[in-house]
Amino acid sequence: MNNSGKKLPKDINDIINSLCHDYKRRKSLLERGKAHGQVKRYYIRLNNAIDEALEEECDEGLRTHILNDIGENRGYRKSAAYFVSQVTYYDRKRRVKFAMAKKLHFI
Repeated sequence: MNNSGKKLPKDINDIINSLCHDYKRRKSLLERGKAHGQVKRYYIRLNNAIDEALEEECDEGLRTHILNDIGENRGYRKSAAYFVSQVTYYDRKRRVKFAMAKKLHFI
């Protein structure tokens, strides 16, 4: 499905932003063995969905920048992704958000 020009509903967009913002904390807890049981499984599911969406929609060098920018609600002008055009940046960012929403069954 081509999502060109489409926007996610605001509530889903806000949830995606929050999940990306919390990605590093969840990853750290998992790596240090501080998450257990259902929480551990849920954190793994969330982070795997985010990772898969990034892998599908972004080149490797852009993934971390897009993840951080989504989580910090940052745009192109304040992004560290200066090596891609503004059009490419916003296209990838939108596609990643849609992919995340699909993988998490929000849409």
